[in-house]
Amino acid sequence: MENQDRFGGSSSFERDVNNKVNRVASGAHDAVDKAADATANAADKMGDTLNRVASGAHDAVNKAADMAANMADKVDEKRQQLNEVKEEWLVKTREYVHEQPVKALLIALASGFVLSRLL
Repeated sequence: MENQDRFGGSSSFERDVNNKVNRVASGAHDAVDKAADATANAADKMGDTLNRVASGAHDAVNKAADMAANMADKVDEKRQQLNEVKEEWLVKTREYVHEQPVKALLIALASGFVLSRLL
């Protein structure tokens, strides 16, 4: 019964073991706190980086959408111009055929002959 001293208390060996266990537990607690802090800091930095990347991607998508809209406007403008030219040519052709029907018929026959030889 070496573990108890003469007053019924714990021996110095038990006190030493308890002190060592308490120090190890305290050290482990400190290490866990430091790891948690480091993880939180890394998550904050990662969050900032992800926010910057997302913002950059958002800007790039906006620029691409603006460019696509601009190109669509230009294409639509050119389509309108071509329709106007087409309508102008049709009007002029109708007027020419109405004013000179024989000449227009001979031009059409000659054009058909040439095209049939080419194809």
